[in-house]
Amino acid sequence: MKKTPDTDLQNQLNLYKAIIDYSNAIIGVKDLDGKYLFINKELSQVFNIDLHNFLNQTDYDFFEHHIAKALREADQSVIDSRDVITVEEKLYVGDNLRNYLSLKFPIFHDDGTLFATGIIATDITERKEYEAKINNLAHTDQLTQLSNRRHYYQRFDDAINLAERENKKLALLMIDLDKFKFINDNHGHQVGDIVLQQAASIFKKTSRKTDVVARLGGDEFAIILVHPANKEEITLVAQRIINAIKKPMKIDGNTIQIGASIGIAVFPDDDKSRDELIKKSDSALYEAKEDGRSTFKSYS
Repeated sequence: MKKTPDTDLQNQLNLYKAIIDYSNAIIGVKDLDGKYLFINKELSQVFNIDLHNFLNQTDYDFFEHHIAKALREADQSVIDSRDVITVEEKLYVGDNLRNYLSLKFPIFHDDGTLFATGIIATDITERKEYEAKINNLAHTDQLTQLSNRRHYYQRFDDAINLAERENKKLALLMIDLDKFKFINDNHGHQVGDIVLQQAASIFKKTSRKTDVVARLGGDEFAIILVHPANKEEITLVAQRIINAIKKPMKIDGNTIQIGASIGIAVFPDDDKSRDELIKKSDSALYEAKEDGRSTFKSYS
């Protein structure tokens, strides 16, 4: 059979269609009003919608209003800029919310007139979950799920900068558990770990969501009180922790009782430097231990 320009063109079109249809990416084209002119098989299969039902429909016909609105706003950015943009988008696939990295681009007639927008979207849900897991490992103490020392330093610096900018106070509470070595030595490390977890839960419950609660290592904890109203509020939090932590814990049939000693330093009253505030709260913590433990002391 003799080849003609028409058969060559048809072969090229079939090749392009095969590449588009068998791509793992979602590919679609919309007119300037947001109506679909073309979608590939991947898009149809992901959202379980017949290819032909998609055509001449908009995102508002298939997605929740707030999702469709965000998709339309991204398309409008392409129309206004007449340029390529890359956005991360969240779309429901069945009952699951998936993350997509979307490349959106303008499509022009030969005369330069814009007539459509295109999208190539790749599912990056697994990548985002992996990144979140790595971030959690980097910033979280795995036993207690509190901030670890590294994250505590980062959050402390941020909190100081914010307090300085807004002319607010900041309080650092350094906490050591009383009698923890005795528990480890007499009941074992497994019980000791449960005590640390329960103590961490108490610290979270007795502070606010805006505060930073961290485990620095062993039985050493820290709480950064962000923008306390006054010194009375700081001491109230410290006393609430002491009262809560001394209540007996039931662990593996054993009644465990511990306490907490707390040292307090306040920004900017005691110092403006992170390292100096840590030193001064440590000094106050030492005084609390010397004074019989299960109490708090403010830096003086």
